[in-house]
Amino acid sequence: MKRAEHQLAAGAARSPRLRDPWLLLMAVGLGFLEGIDLIAVGYTLPRMSSDLALDSAQAGLVASTALFGLMIGAIVGGRAADLYGRRPIILVSILMMALGSIGTASAFSYQSLLIVRLVAGLGCGGLFPMLVTMAGEAARPSFRSTAIGIMMTSGPLAGIAAGLLALYPDWRLVFYIGGVGPLLFLPFIWRRVPSGGPAQELEASAAVRTSFLEALAGGQRLIGTLLIWSIAFCSTLVVYVFLNWLPSLLRAHGVGDVESNIALIVYSVGGIFGNLAGGAGVDRNQAVSADEPAFD
Repeated sequence: MKRAEHQLAAGAARSPRLRDPWLLLMAVGLGFLEGIDLIAVGYTLPRMSSDLALDSAQAGLVASTALFGLMIGAIVGGRAADLYGRRPIILVSILMMALGSIGTASAFSYQSLLIVRLVAGLGCGGLFPMLVTMAGEAARPSFRSTAIGIMMTSGPLAGIAAGLLALYPDWRLVFYIGGVGPLLFLPFIWRRVPSGGPAQELEASAAVRTSFLEALAGGQRLIGTLLIWSIAFCSTLVVYVFLNWLPSLLRAHGVGDVESNIALIVYSVGGIFGNLAGGAGVDRNQAVSADEPAFD
């Protein structure tokens, strides 16, 4: 008996940690390009404001509009993927993100900039939960948190890349790259991501059907849900305050463009190690089984 258990454990240890490496690679790549669009605003906002004659209040609204779209897009996109499948939502989100980013580089007024930043935020928000799902499905359960952590490093990596690209004299370049890049993933998403969604599985069993509120607050989950939301809100607030306003604040105090960008790049480097360590810590000491289901 012990020998059989030992052989099973040895076989599990040799099993690959990733079920679909290409799925994780696509999630990282799209997350990287999504991050470039969102983070580039912080690097380029002073020059953007100068070219489009934005005052400080208008600049603040421009930076916040994409985040508002991000929130709405994540809520709507996640639910729509449950109903209609992930692939169409990913494709639509990529198109919106690309349109919003390229539109940012082509904006000619404050009003047009608000519209395209909202479109970009909606696309990024709709895409983000799909990327987390893709990363989770690409890995075995014992490596899932690490895979999601790897996907999350795409944001800090994008911060580094955006900081370097923003040093180019024309601030529009970074948004053109953030807009054209996602379009290259469209054929790969069409081929690799299933068209169906979890809703088809739910219809097979009426016992598992539940309302949105019951899923969040039922079964004594309300306190846990509120705590998770509070932590996520506070951490996200800190992250986006740094990303959107640190370069502007440093420049307002006489720090040069290069030094301001380096400060945000260093912050992004810390985010890479934090995401990797967090994901690996969650997965640590979990048992590996070669025949585990895709989700626990």
